[in-house]
Amino acid sequence: MNRAALCNEDPSRADLATAWTAYQQRLARNPMTGRDNNFSAACAGWPLPVQAFRIRPGGGSLVLAGHRWETPSPYGWTIQTHAIVGGRVYTVDDDVHGSALVECATDVIGFFDTGRIDVSCAGVPVPTATVAATAVFRGI
Repeated sequence: MNRAALCNEDPSRADLATAWTAYQQRLARNPMTGRDNNFSAACAGWPLPVQAFRIRPGGGSLVLAGHRWETPSPYGWTIQTHAIVGGRVYTVDDDVHGSALVECATDVIGFFDTGRIDVSCAGVPVPTATVAATAVFRGI
């Protein structure tokens, strides 16, 4: 499902040779960090044409959950999407993509029963600098 949704909506999808060339160029430009972005040509050869779509409010109930400090899906995207489609923003105040602590999951599941949800939950506690430094130096 994920591949179909991404490939059907991506007007910039490249063929395998073009994607490989772009990856090699990225490695050359960024020798220290280039490999952090893995090679991907998931949509190369996708047989269907791009499906145009327009995002707009649909009238149903919607909860957009955003993790305030994570990097795979920046929190700003949650706010931007909310501005376009409406609904309710549910903020998880952590840096873990897809975390589902009991407290947060209970709020979200409760929404399906009641149609109501809090505005946020604490999420996975972010380590303090002291805790992080202790963990690093413990191994030395």
